[in-house]
Amino acid sequence: MELLVVIAIIGILSAVAVVNLSSAKQKARDESMLAQMKGILPLVDLCVYYNDAVCADCAPDGDFKTIAAGKSICQGEVWPKPIEGWEWGGFSSSTLFFQPGEWTFNAGRADGNLAIACANFQGEAKCIFDN
Repeated sequence: MELLVVIAIIGILSAVAVVNLSSAKQKARDESMLAQMKGILPLVDLCVYYNDAVCADCAPDGDFKTIAAGKSICQGEVWPKPIEGWEWGGFSSSTLFFQPGEWTFNAGRADGNLAIACANFQGEAKCIFDN
């Protein structure tokens, strides 16, 4: 009888550990994607500043351009493959939404539960989680 209780307790503890490990892996992927996007941020800012065509070969979608890995950011640089579990979103610097020199690009987690937005508004460029 005691052996069954011990086995049950071990089973419950291992289930809790697996859930926590899975959550930690997802948080690590989320932070990796944020870091990847922050690395792209200065390049996009410079491209817009110097009036280079950002995402020139990306598919247009209204006032946005759909970002895809391997497509041009500008100046020969390309959008990298997103972190596992993430998908690129879009880029826009449309004058319908932004002042000259302002822009935004984003990515979303494949499960739809979290997004990251990077933008330059009023001269300040930054990336944030948007959930």
